[in-house]
Amino acid sequence: MLQFLFWFTPVVYMSSIIPEQYRHWLVFNPMYVVVDAYHQVLVFNQPPALGGVAVVGALALLLSGFAMILFRKASPEMVDML
Repeated sequence: MLQFLFWFTPVVYMSSIIPEQYRHWLVFNPMYVVVDAYHQVLVFNQPPALGGVAVVGALALLLSGFAMILFRKASPEMVDML
């Protein structure tokens, strides 16, 4: 699955070369939004679409908070394992 997501993230190619019938699947790849924002700024000299970047940022903050809760809950056990 990771290999598929890696090659389905348009880093060195533009998303326009992906056939139209598969292009709608790109929205399920969170890295697509980040890479597309970089393409807009660096290649096309335009501001990125802030809506998609905000969604990915909010998801990252939510997952970071969840990871911090899990870490604090499990840290006493981790110290014993070290």
